[in-house]
Amino acid sequence: MVLVLLCVFPVMAAGAFFSDAHGKPPPAVTAALLAVLALAAAFYAFYVTEVVVSVDEHTVRHTQQDVAFGIRRELRVQWEFPRAELRSVREVTTRTPSQRGGWNQSSMLHFVGDRKISDFALGAKSDPASAYSRFVASLRAKLGDQFTTEEKV
Repeated sequence: MVLVLLCVFPVMAAGAFFSDAHGKPPPAVTAALLAVLALAAAFYAFYVTEVVVSVDEHTVRHTQQDVAFGIRRELRVQWEFPRAELRSVREVTTRTPSQRGGWNQSSMLHFVGDRKISDFALGAKSDPASAYSRFVASLRAKLGDQFTTEEKV
């Protein structure tokens, strides 16, 4: 979204700068500006950052990987720790007042140390089919009473 905004405003400024007395930019400038906008929109539509949190018999790992137009970039490990250290997880749900009434809600999983992952990264908590919901369900099954929840208002 930011990339599109960073392209739209300069394109609008260039269109205003190159416009003639009738308020229209020359056709060549119009074509170039539309091409820039189309490229920005295509990049926005086909650029994704995949976030994965995995738990196997040896490690707990949080990774990210950028994918642009089907081309995968380098896999980045955000954090990792031995599976033996996964003794407890705390889910903190924060509610803040919304400008339109009601509440904005976000959840964050806190692991050992300062390792965290938000529901924003894995999918909405409210969607039972999201990666976040499935991951929380598997953690609850593995940890039992050691998986705790907390709400902040």
